[in-house]
Formats: sequence, structure tokens, C-alpha cells
Amino acid sequence: MAVARAVELGVSAFVMPTAGNAGGALAAYAARAGKPAHIFMPEDAPPVNVAECRMMGAEVTLVEG
Repeated sequence: MAVARAVELGVSAFVMPTAGNAGGALAAYAARAGKPAHIFMPEDAPPVNVAECRMMGAEVTLVEG
């Protein structure tokens, strides 16, 4: 719902910090809306969460901490 409303308001891309499932959800909804998603995750985030975001087309950046 938040992504749909943001698109209505003219948002052209999404950015989010996460260490888990929220990144995958944002990546999926952004992909469905045809908008890019940029997800920042800690280096030690579970590999499955990183893969999920990338599989949905999000740009994932792993950061220290």
C-alpha cells in the first residue's frame, strides 16, 4: 500500500535499510510498480534475504555493521 501511494504521489525510486524480509517486500512491490529499489543491508545479512532482493531486481549494497 505504501509503494502504491508513493507512486501516486510521484515517487520515482525507493531506498531502504534492512537486515531481513522488509527489503524483499519493498523490492517485490517496487518491481511490480516498475520502479527501481535500492536496498542497503549489513554484510552479515542472511544470504537468502540478499538473494531475494536481487532476484526482484533491486540494487543491493552490503555495508559494514
